[in-house]
Amino acid sequence: MLALPALLLLSGLFWFRSYTGLSRGKASLALFASVLGGVLYVIVPMLEPRGRLDFPHGHDNRIFLSFFATTAAIVFLTAFVLRLWGRWVGDKATNEEREPGLPGVRAWFSAANIVVGVLLVLTLSAGFDYPALLIAVVVCAALAAYPLLRMESPVSASVSPPAPVADDLSAEREKILAMLEAGKLTPDESAELLQALRETSQPPARQVPLTGGQRLMLIGAALVGLGFFLPWLVIDPGKEASRMMNTMQSSMKSSFNGSVNFPGGMNFPGMEMKTSSISISGGDIPRGLGWAALLLALTAAFLPYVATTLDATTARTVRLLSLGLGSFILLYLLTQNVRFVSLGLILAAGGYAVEIAGVLRERRAASV
Repeated sequence: MLALPALLLLSGLFWFRSYTGLSRGKASLALFASVLGGVLYVIVPMLEPRGRLDFPHGHDNRIFLSFFATTAAIVFLTAFVLRLWGRWVGDKATNEEREPGLPGVRAWFSAANIVVGVLLVLTLSAGFDYPALLIAVVVCAALAAYPLLRMESPVSASVSPPAPVADDLSAEREKILAMLEAGKLTPDESAELLQALRETSQPPARQVPLTGGQRLMLIGAALVGLGFFLPWLVIDPGKEASRMMNTMQSSMKSSFNGSVNFPGGMNFPGMEMKTSSISISGGDIPRGLGWAALLLALTAAFLPYVATTLDATTARTVRLLSLGLGSFILLYLLTQNVRFVSLGLILAAGGYAVEIAGVLRERRAASV
């Protein structure tokens, strides 16, 4: 069974680096870590205390297919996230992808992104039982969000960028090389001057003022972090079992016009089993959705402090993308488990609302 991840690892060597845009060493490390993570994700729950694999009785090819789909989903998801991060934050986007509006959207829906998106839909639905339509919507939203959110307002479009200094730096380099050829500088001296010139050409780190919008972002992230450790869902198994049995009994009686008799005179009017409730915190939400919501909220709040060289427009774009994906996850959890919602999930949703308000406030302030 381990031959499947090995095959996936070998095939990834031919496309993972070119798709993510990473260097050879970083791409190999990320590929190996994603394959190893997928293998451990499947194998560790199957390990018995004695240390051997415990496969279900009657296992067949479906188990191997699920194993391969799970591992492949983690690999494709890692590649997709690294590609988006490199273009959102790492300044690797092409000129076409930087175009706002529909031209940029068409560039983002390239053949490579579409192929990886389709593979993500297939593997995540097969390996993790996510709804295929939900995955397709998230992938399309992630691809289209960057050019749509970068649509410039009339005010920002009218502001001309600062004059480039590339010409001045090129002239300085030519002077240093000319002095080296004339013998006025030694090779060591010219190398030091070129290095100093290169350092001065680096863009300065952008300072992040603690504005009202940034305060709201930090407060919202704190609320999400606090809610993450509180119960998101509270489930009473006995109450749910009783509700299902009473519903089943009512449906059976209505189907037989009330003439059905249960064996031994069994009847369950208003039956309720007494069991203790189960509290599920953010970290215990299945499929890692709680962790994803937390990391997206923290990314939106602390991105300007981590990526200090990122321009303000791109930072706001990445923040809105992160908050949009996180809000989508919380909305999905709320609609699927509305009966079991507890304080933690409400706090997390409130934190996201505060963060979104902070981003919109900063966006309005920047457009003035």
